[in-house]
Amino acid sequence: MHETALLERDGEVAAVEDAIRSAVAGSGTLVLLSGPAGAGKTRLLRQMRLSALSHGMHALTGSGSTLEHEIPFGIVRQMLEVPLARAPEQDRDLWLSGAAAEAASVLGRKPAAATEPTGEFAVLYGLFWLVTNICMTKPTVLVIDDLHWADEPTLKFLVYLLPRLEDLPLLILAAVRENEPSENTHLLHAVTGHAVCRKIPLAPLSVEAASSYLSEALGQECGPQFAAVAHQVSGGNPLLLNELARLSEAHNFVPADFNASKIHAMGGKAAAQWISTELYRLPPHAVLVAEAISILGRDATLPAIAEIVHLDSHQIAQDIETLERSDLLSSDPWHTLHDIPRFRHPMIESAIYGQISVKNRIEYHINAARLLLSERSFQRAAVHFLRLPPGMVPDATAALREAAAEALMEGAPDAALMYFRRLLTESLSADDRLNLLQQAGAAAARVDLPAAADLLTQALALAGDPQTKASIAGVLGAILLFLERPEDSVAVLTEAIRQLQPDDNVRRALEAVLLDVAMVEPGWGHLLERADNLKALPRSSSTEAGMLDCMIAASDAYKGDPSGLARAREVLARPLARSAAGRGEFLIQLGAWVLCIGDPDEGISAFNSIMAEGRSAGTTATFFLGHLYRSLGWLRRGDLEEAEADLREAQRLQDLLGWSLGMPAVSGLLAETLLERGRPAEAVAVMGSVPVTHPLPTGFLYYYLHAKARLLNTQGHYKEALSTVLEAGRQFTATGGRNPAVVPWKTEAALCLHMLQRDEEALRYATEELAVARLWGAPYALGRALRITGLLTPDPAGLKLLHEAVEVVRSSTARLEYAKALLDLGAALRRRNQRVQARDCLVAAFKTARVLGAAPVLEQVTAELQSAGYSKPEITDTSISHLTASEERVARLASQGYTNREIAQQLFVTTKTVEGHLSSAYRKLSISRREQLQARLGHCQVE
Repeated sequence: MHETALLERDGEVAAVEDAIRSAVAGSGTLVLLSGPAGAGKTRLLRQMRLSALSHGMHALTGSGSTLEHEIPFGIVRQMLEVPLARAPEQDRDLWLSGAAAEAASVLGRKPAAATEPTGEFAVLYGLFWLVTNICMTKPTVLVIDDLHWADEPTLKFLVYLLPRLEDLPLLILAAVRENEPSENTHLLHAVTGHAVCRKIPLAPLSVEAASSYLSEALGQECGPQFAAVAHQVSGGNPLLLNELARLSEAHNFVPADFNASKIHAMGGKAAAQWISTELYRLPPHAVLVAEAISILGRDATLPAIAEIVHLDSHQIAQDIETLERSDLLSSDPWHTLHDIPRFRHPMIESAIYGQISVKNRIEYHINAARLLLSERSFQRAAVHFLRLPPGMVPDATAALREAAAEALMEGAPDAALMYFRRLLTESLSADDRLNLLQQAGAAAARVDLPAAADLLTQALALAGDPQTKASIAGVLGAILLFLERPEDSVAVLTEAIRQLQPDDNVRRALEAVLLDVAMVEPGWGHLLERADNLKALPRSSSTEAGMLDCMIAASDAYKGDPSGLARAREVLARPLARSAAGRGEFLIQLGAWVLCIGDPDEGISAFNSIMAEGRSAGTTATFFLGHLYRSLGWLRRGDLEEAEADLREAQRLQDLLGWSLGMPAVSGLLAETLLERGRPAEAVAVMGSVPVTHPLPTGFLYYYLHAKARLLNTQGHYKEALSTVLEAGRQFTATGGRNPAVVPWKTEAALCLHMLQRDEEALRYATEELAVARLWGAPYALGRALRITGLLTPDPAGLKLLHEAVEVVRSSTARLEYAKALLDLGAALRRRNQRVQARDCLVAAFKTARVLGAAPVLEQVTAELQSAGYSKPEITDTSISHLTASEERVARLASQGYTNREIAQQLFVTTKTVEGHLSSAYRKLSISRREQLQARLGHCQVE
């Protein structure tokens, strides 16, 4: 039978053609074809791939499979390995240049000398740049069939890629089966539910289309009753209509109305009946070849099939031709792109695999696994071991260990976890089981915290000596904390601590996690009292000591004790500590958080170093926490664009991690940033995106509540704002917090009370915060407390406090607080009729707020100037001070000779973002060329 015309798909074709043209023009998107099995998704993908090629695009193809979804980055490998192998050397070198080199580990191109595992974030980042580099040579389309069967790492890559599509000449064209069960549901939903995803459902064919389809397929006019019944039993599904046509042809049914009842009797089992009929008609050796192909999947080369079914290659080649003639196998280049036979449809593959007897299936998988082991393809061999009962193959244990090690080296801990779990079903010695549980727990800690907790709990029960118990307890305690099980975390940690000497290095790590419990979970603040005794321990440069020192620094900072700053600086000055933080020791990252709330420039610089260290070996969690904590430094500086960028990236990485613990903090800080930028509607949307469960995750909930109170205050809901900010204060103090540099809840409460005309209470709250802020001494917190206390204090004392607020932040990096202090002082001076001094303050506030993009401050300053009888100042200065932090950093790198792509890779942003910052910098500096930057900026270096 010849292939019939594509019917009733003009709208879908037009939509994909439009997306192809947009991608060629430089605007990427994801187009998702959805529908049940047999709806024609694959055929439409095939036609649209050819259309993309006709538009001059690269077309990289891959597909999911039920039998291969365990292979990490399986679809990514399908799309990229062959094009890389076939590309001219100069293109291949370009594609794998820069950050894209980190993707080599999953594409069989990692240097042989490499001994360190690649971090999963580095792989995702490297793959992003590999695809970006391919798009440099010409626009590209990634064509993915059966996305619902995609492996987990491939889905993570797509989740990482989607927010960056708009900057690339890249189209992702994928097909997904509706309501198909998936082991990776949350990642699949993150892809299919993304804002850039354009869903195109494939509707069933109409009766008229069904009639045309059958008439063309059978070569004669279809009777109306025959067509109506065929449409009814097939539901308008093109594949089922096709199989009805095949059965009609096989049974010599003409498509006349008198045969309608025969078609009806076939019912919805047409495809299964046809496959069964075809297999019955085939020679036995051809059936064996079909079965071998269903077992081997993409490993179904002629030699591999021969090894499985014990036939010679000549006979197998003839059988493949027979299977193609019967339409079980496809001869289309779409399926044979990798020079292996493929079934025409996944339903055929599943049906053939399903009819293999259990005994034969086990024998096939054993033979396939041994063949792949002989080629040292450990992960592909592992796919077959996963389908075999434990104890069947003596080689299974060693092979699965190798597969897990390979997966970790390639930055795929999720695959390693799968292999470890299978290993744990084998018969093992107690020592082997303990070792595997620890390795499996470490892999799971990066991708599946509940699984990690379960595995490490089992390991802890098997461990004998105190040192082993302690090393397990440290990781388990931290995981239980992330899972919001503080009681279990404290119990595990304190029992392990009890068995160790006070100055034991491992004990220091356990004590560090215990302090973290106190800071994250209300009700455990008393644990912070341990910090005073821990300070007396001898100083050490070990990683464990660094963890404890950073947690002591954090607990001091939390309480407002400035001594924590020096301790944090000392730890983060050590290269080994920064390296450990980059590899995932999140407690050391808290030392950089301390610096962010004390001296934002120091904190931001520390996080830049940590994330640079983590570029190759860091985890996704490393970068999530880095962007989250660093955003606080940007926010305290008033660099609102930078803060928003970090928080948006933290949101994206949170989708990859599937964590709920950090969601309130990310959303709260982002909403606060948006309010400062004058975008309250967006802030409302961000706050509404946090699912209001009871209770909300307690970790960092005060950031969320504080932002919500600020939002309510701007909306005029002062009573509700007051109750919300007081709850934020309760959450904060319940974890031992007092420092307003973390969350200035008392001054926010004071502003609410003032609006409710409860000024005596308001002043009390503000004065209390001012006392703690003076002790801490950092400009942001002290300047804010002085300013708000000054607003609430009668003159002349109030005016004096406002003057002090301006002086405290004048020479600091807290530029937004400086603008606000100038605004409030200028307004106070205007009310005292000191118009000249007021104007000077207000103009300075205007200039500062304008650079920062602080729209509400600009609006208030403009109103105050008008009230004082002055107009809004004209800004003609083209100095560096009018660049945002992002613009200045990009401009300085450009002035040092870095290309836009190199800058983007260094700063973890897209090339389009760099281009935007440079364009804005040129405009503000009144220059037109890159060569003019150095003269304008001087010769200062950047981080």
